[in-house]
Amino acid sequence: MSYQQGSNDPTWSGPSQSDPYAQPGAYDPQAWLPTAPSETPQPPPPPVPENPYAASTDPYVNYAPQPGNSGQSWSPYTGNVAQTFNNPAVKVQPARRRAVWPWVLLTLVVVLVLGCTGVGFVLYRVGTNLNSSVNNALQTQTSPFTTQTSSASGPTSVVVGAHPRLIIDENLGAINVRGDSASNTITLQALDQSYNPINSSIRYARSGDGNIITVNLNVTLNASEIDVTVPGTIDLKLTTNADDINVTGINGQMLLSSNGGVITITQSTLTRSSVIDTNGGSITATGDTLNAQNGQISFKTNSDSITFKGKIASLGTYHFESNTGDLNVTLPGNSPFHVDVSTNTGTATTNFSGLQGAFSNLASSGEVHADVGHTPRPTITFKTNTGSINLNKG
Repeated sequence: MSYQQGSNDPTWSGPSQSDPYAQPGAYDPQAWLPTAPSETPQPPPPPVPENPYAASTDPYVNYAPQPGNSGQSWSPYTGNVAQTFNNPAVKVQPARRRAVWPWVLLTLVVVLVLGCTGVGFVLYRVGTNLNSSVNNALQTQTSPFTTQTSSASGPTSVVVGAHPRLIIDENLGAINVRGDSASNTITLQALDQSYNPINSSIRYARSGDGNIITVNLNVTLNASEIDVTVPGTIDLKLTTNADDINVTGINGQMLLSSNGGVITITQSTLTRSSVIDTNGGSITATGDTLNAQNGQISFKTNSDSITFKGKIASLGTYHFESNTGDLNVTLPGNSPFHVDVSTNTGTATTNFSGLQGAFSNLASSGEVHADVGHTPRPTITFKTNTGSINLNKG
């Protein structure tokens, strides 16, 4: 292949007379173009296939047939788009887009339904597990008892561990409790109306650790009272309606309550926050020791008297209260204590020499606050409305 300078004419030997910029040695864009050999003619270029998307006078580009326009043929527009849209004479109609909000709404509904179903299932499982856990916890905390009966007729015996607790809160008769320091068994014997033993077992409930025994005496037992023998160290919670409660030889916390019965405690030690309470009956505690430690032991009655003869420990508070009944307390002569007395119209007497002057002023002030003996001193409180108060040394 040969190259000619300056022109396609092989006879050219100088600058073209028609080209005002042609100078010898100047750059010519047509220079150095390859020329085909003269002896080999070049075949013509292949025909260009017909372009189905050739330029059209149609101003619409990719416009799909619309309802009512079926049968029309639309070709893509290849002209000057900017000119077409800037030409106010040409009305360009935007392509209609299919509404998408129904599909979006349908998708949201499906997601919401599936989500609610999944969340509901999860909440159901969580709620089921939580309800089961709560039920198990409540059963463990509030119902740790199993109901049992003695397999043999006659007295019901229950072996217990150290420092058990006995609860008798529903009964139709008096309760008599006697402590046996050598025993580790609670024995219950029901008595009929003639005070003869009933040859029938007594139902009871027992805690999981075996140390809390709950006894309910129902109508079918037809008992007038129940005799109970217990270990010497035991806590008692005993309740009657109009019947008596008698406790002898017990060391422990006592919660004794009767609506109209008499409560009697003998040769016992009441500990911690014990409460002895009756509405219409009297309370008598003889030969007992009160040891509230840092708590308070209370004796209360509404319309009858309270009598206590015994000792009190050097710590704690000991409260005696009656509305219309008398309060009679006898302590060892060498007992130290602080005393608080309050009454409305009642009187107060004492043979403790250090208190006689203070008690004589009770009528005018209605209150007495005084100390007896050395420290530490427990606190003794007396409160009545119209009953008298008698504090004596034995």
